Amino acid sequence: MKWFGRKGAGMVPRPPLGRGWAGCGWGGGHGGDWPQSYEAQLREAALANPVAQRALRLVSEAAGSAALTARATRPEDAAAALALVRRRAAGQSLVETLAAHLLLHGNGYVQIGHGADGLPASLYALRPERVRIEADAQGWPRAYLYRAGETATRYASEDATGRTAIVHLKALNPTDDHYGLGCLGAAAGAVAIHNAATRWNKALLDNAARPSGALVYAGEDGQVLRKFKTADGAFLWQPSLTAGQPATLLGYPVVEAEDMPDIAADSLSIAFGNFQRGYVIAERGGTSILRDPFTNKPFVNFYAVQRIGGGVANSEAIKLMKFAAS
Repeated sequence: MKWFGRKGAGMVPRPPLGRGWAGCGWGGGHGGDWPQSYEAQLREAALANPVAQRALRLVSEAAGSAALTARATRPEDAAAALALVRRRAAGQSLVETLAAHLLLHGNGYVQIGHGADGLPASLYALRPERVRIEADAQGWPRAYLYRAGETATRYASEDATGRTAIVHLKALNPTDDHYGLGCLGAAAGAVAIHNAATRWNKALLDNAARPSGALVYAGEDGQVLRKFKTADGAFLWQPSLTAGQPATLLGYPVVEAEDMPDIAADSLSIAFGNFQRGYVIAERGGTSILRDPFTNKPFVNFYAVQRIGGGVANSEAIKLMKFAAS
């Protein structure tokens, strides 16, 4: 029995192979601002995207759970081949892992470990982005170089006895004879745009307080704020000319609060933000009124009680200004 070996037919002349456009191959890139390396694209598209990650798992797990059949002259050889493919190596399912590699990278590499009897004893799926193909003078694969960190291992395409060390599965790539075409590189641009839009939208939500913010200060500090000027000598403080409208500083309304500390060394004397979003006032029930006609005759006393509390709900919506010691 000869698994994964060269066919016993006579040698026929093979045409020389050429490399296509690198942009569609293993190490190609499309330019632009999106990630160029496979690992960076994988992190952006799958690891950081729960929807894409779930879709990838659905496809790979479906392939891994598919029924497998094997044919051989002897039934025991077919059973041994199936057991070899189904065996888990380093905790990974061979078929499931290869399905994910083919889908994302376009290439799947299986290392064949041979036993003392010379027969295949183990199958292990290699990380495709770590494999390089070494071609001969005519462009046919002569060896596979696998690099992990600073260590590089060279696997010959076939040894002296005709045994294969690496099985290469690849998706269709019309522009490259050696490497398959995965979907991750083609989707890198769309993924980068989507992730950038997501980060932009999150920044808008995190900073939603700023366009409608307000400046809160202590009463005596208003005299200091009114003296602030631009480089051209224009006052930053603009008094309100409309009844019921507050004055503004840099276009933002200012509110006087006597509970704020005065400006001093290391003091937090000015607060800026959207207090409607950043601070929540909770009212526990309504207002209860107690009528007392007995304590202070001939007068009637009324006691009103209301439970009110508050707290910071979004610290990103409110910022405090700390003044220097000088």
